[in-house]
Amino acid sequence: MKKIKGFSLIELLVTMGIITMLSSISLSYSRIGENQLILAKEEARVFNFLIRAKVLSIETFGESGSPCGYGVHFEGDSAILFKETSPTNDPQCADINYAYDSAEKFDQLRLDSAVSFSYLGFHDLVFIPPQPLAVIDADPNKTEASIRIKAIGGVNEKTITITNSGQITD
Repeated sequence: MKKIKGFSLIELLVTMGIITMLSSISLSYSRIGENQLILAKEEARVFNFLIRAKVLSIETFGESGSPCGYGVHFEGDSAILFKETSPTNDPQCADINYAYDSAEKFDQLRLDSAVSFSYLGFHDLVFIPPQPLAVIDADPNKTEASIRIKAIGGVNEKTITITNSGQITD
C-alpha cells in the first residue's frame, strides 16, 4: 500500500483561516498607523507655517517698506499667513491692529481632510520684529495659547503651544 503525501482539507482550511485573520489584523493596524502618520505630518506643516511667519518677521526687519510683522490667522481647517501692515504707512507701526484682514493675506495652508483643529486657543498670532515678540489675539496680556490637531475619527491629538515671547513648541 502506497502512502499518499499531502495536506488534508481540514489542515488547508485551518491554515487559510489563520492567514485571513492575520491579514485583517495587519490591515487594521496599518490604517491606524496611516492616520498617525497623517496627523504627525499635518502637525509639522502647521508648526513650520508658524515658524515661517516668525522667520519672515525677523528677515524683513529694517528693510524699507517692510511690514510691521507677520502673522497667522486660523479659521476653520486652514491657516492664513499675513503681513501686518500699518494702514497709514506709519514706520513706527503705532496704528496696527494685530489682527488679520483680507487685504493682508500672504499665503494659506489647508489641513488634510483626515485631520482637523480640535481646539484653537486663539485666532490671530502676530510676530513683531526684531525679537520677535508674539501678540496673541491682539491682547498684549495673553502669555500663551495652544492649538490641537486631531485625526478625524481617531483619539490621537497633537498640541502646538505658542508663548508671547515667540517660542513655539509641540
